[in-house]
Amino acid sequence: MALNESKARDIMKKAMGCEVLAQSVAAVPHGFIGLVAGRRELVCVTDGACGFADRLECMRDEYKYGVRVRIAAMNEKNSQAIRLFVKWTAPHAIGRSVSSIGVNDDFGYALPVWANIFAGTGIKPTLVTSGPIDARLVETMGEYAWQALATGLHDGYGAEYCAVQEEKDVMNALLAGYNSIVLDAGNKVTLAAYELDAVAVEEKFAALPEDFRVAINHSYENKSFEVGGRELSYTKEDISRIVLVYGEAIVWLQYIYNAYFKNAPWPVDFIVRLDAGMTVKAHYLLANELQRAKVILSALELPASKLAQHCAVAKKLGHKIRVEVKFGEDCAALGVVEKDACLLDIRPTGAGLSDALVVLVQNGDPLIRELFPQTGAEDLERALTGTDAKNIAGAVQDRKQDIAVALTKYDEDYKKLLGARAQAQKSCLNKNG
Repeated sequence: MALNESKARDIMKKAMGCEVLAQSVAAVPHGFIGLVAGRRELVCVTDGACGFADRLECMRDEYKYGVRVRIAAMNEKNSQAIRLFVKWTAPHAIGRSVSSIGVNDDFGYALPVWANIFAGTGIKPTLVTSGPIDARLVETMGEYAWQALATGLHDGYGAEYCAVQEEKDVMNALLAGYNSIVLDAGNKVTLAAYELDAVAVEEKFAALPEDFRVAINHSYENKSFEVGGRELSYTKEDISRIVLVYGEAIVWLQYIYNAYFKNAPWPVDFIVRLDAGMTVKAHYLLANELQRAKVILSALELPASKLAQHCAVAKKLGHKIRVEVKFGEDCAALGVVEKDACLLDIRPTGAGLSDALVVLVQNGDPLIRELFPQTGAEDLERALTGTDAKNIAGAVQDRKQDIAVALTKYDEDYKKLLGARAQAQKSCLNKNG
């Protein structure tokens, strides 16, 4: 009799002497796998040749109960096999037709919590990584796969790296397996051009190649574009000033897309961050030029306060808006988006390492005294839930492992805090949807 899931689960339980997580049981060639409850171990049972099992780095490998039973650690090498054979455990590009909700997951708790709360909403969870691009990125991707398996996350999730300014870091993020990358082209935006008078703008624009000047003017000068029920038009000065401000960024983004995203071995979301003060006219021209160059722009990052102005442009040109919002706040801005049917990549701020520190502060863990000897608990908690959260968390990045160990004593408190964050954001979206 062929091995079925029910029989496989019974064998797993007998072999391990404890339950496996029901939601983690998945089919592989000629067998099934599951994660052992309360232990960082994978059990694989097969009754025939199995390419997946052959890739595992096993702790135990034996024949019993009429099948082959392999026990393996939840490490990076084995996660590669998981992502290859159990496709839904690997992150995927969210694309431009679905909104996403992002969260930092420094300690492996957030994906199960957020995926459960946003299940059935049509909003995809996305795990966001930032900080140095090094070997830890590969380890992070491996941990994401284990979390997805443990959660039974068949609906999928995204993995975003934020934010990249250097070409080499684009390549490294892709090699690590990220399928959503935020390109920060802010250092290629010439904001000083906004301050130039009309004569200076004309002079600087005239110095650009004639063919380019003729083509861009022909495309936009004295022409109207219908956007969200109103007309958008450009004067010659509008065009010249926008080109002087964003021209270098547009050229760089086209180059990066063609070099790394266009022919990537898997779909990758191309997300752009420029400057918070971008006008609607600049947004349309920049995104339209990228589109004409066959660059598939997934999302453009803008402040929540500007959504009402920019949503129609994003909808017209088919990309999303990436927006960072405070938990439970900015509801009015998100409500405008829902009414206008503009899709979002929502990135709540304050989650991750800073939330872990909040939990340690609330529980009076001695590690907090060591990390912040000069700061009172009340002052620190207030700062961690305010605008300084990222800076405070960044100051102790090198102690993340120590924080992770301390957090295990209060993991239920941390899960509750993450759940409250997610529910607040979900309620905000429902209220304005």
